[in-house]
Amino acid sequence: MALPYRIRKSFRKIRNSFPEISAERLFRKELNEDIPVQPERLSIGIISSPELHRLLNVNPGLNIDEMNERIGGGDLCFISEKDGEILSYHWVQLKGRHFIQSVNSHVEIVKGDAWIYHVRVKREQWGKGINGLVMAEICNVLRKRGIRMVWIYTKAGNLSQLKSLNRFGFEMVKDLPFLRIGKRFIGLRSAI
Repeated sequence: MALPYRIRKSFRKIRNSFPEISAERLFRKELNEDIPVQPERLSIGIISSPELHRLLNVNPGLNIDEMNERIGGGDLCFISEKDGEILSYHWVQLKGRHFIQSVNSHVEIVKGDAWIYHVRVKREQWGKGINGLVMAEICNVLRKRGIRMVWIYTKAGNLSQLKSLNRFGFEMVKDLPFLRIGKRFIGLRSAI
């Protein structure tokens, strides 16, 4: 039986008030060849600014103005959908400085590289292989656009994401440890 929302929210507040040491795992993948994808399972594409409100179906807490700024800055938002319902989104940054919030560090994006970030799969769709399908398609699209290297990071405890990254040939580069106190993040050593 699922706990009521108010109780879950209270537990989250209590949990977030304690310091936590964790790590992001940084991965990379050279884009040398296409990754086989089974596109018939769902539709994967890039969403435009006028459609960003549809992302609220996956994450109701999104700030649409922030999302518009990302697109205005050249970022891409890949979505997966089935029967008109968005099941996931994956943001990709191609230029500028990428900010990794949990280690409080910026990374200058090298020409020919891309950073995948802010990945979210609708909770009801977890465990159905959607993330892996979308990641493979993102790599294929980026390779055709001239991108040679893709970077992504995920929490060290996100076992399903770690498994998916390994399955698609991503190489772990390093752990990026951090301390989280409430909503504040402190990198514990030079990040990148």
